[in-house]
Amino acid sequence: TYCEDNDLRPTTATEQTVYDAVTQLGDIFNVPAVATQLNDQIKNDFAVAKEAVESSGHALTAILLDGIGCGGDPDALFVGAGAGSVNLILTAAGMTNLFSDMEGSYGCASASQIIDANPDVLVIVEASWDSALNKIDYMHNHSDFCAAKFVQQADYITIPFSASALG
Repeated sequence: TYCEDNDLRPTTATEQTVYDAVTQLGDIFNVPAVATQLNDQIKNDFAVAKEAVESSGHALTAILLDGIGCGGDPDALFVGAGAGSVNLILTAAGMTNLFSDMEGSYGCASASQIIDANPDVLVIVEASWDSALNKIDYMHNHSDFCAAKFVQQADYITIPFSASALG
């Protein structure tokens, strides 16, 4: 979904997009067995995540928060949209991405948009340059978020940056 040649970009990333890319890399580097093994591991990871969500007893709505500050606005939040890896990760795990109608892979959202969406959970990206704790601290010290259910209940799931991007 990030290919410089727009003609090579899929409209939306799917699990099959990932499996095809891994298989292609296995062919390029002449290690098809390694690619098959990796695809099996990825399929298992998706199945485990989906089972965990389903075992909660209800469908979960989610927003992926990647960063604080977006598009030159220090108060805008960088969130996962509907075309890329984020949407794939959330839906494959059995969650509903509340910003799936946003164009592209990522976009900017205001605090009020996130609060109004009222997610069950926030999936927060942990990166060495921008920790999940930094994002949580921002919300806990930003008055707009005080009444949000997901903040009051600390309904957060953290994932490593490497798990939020295809490839």
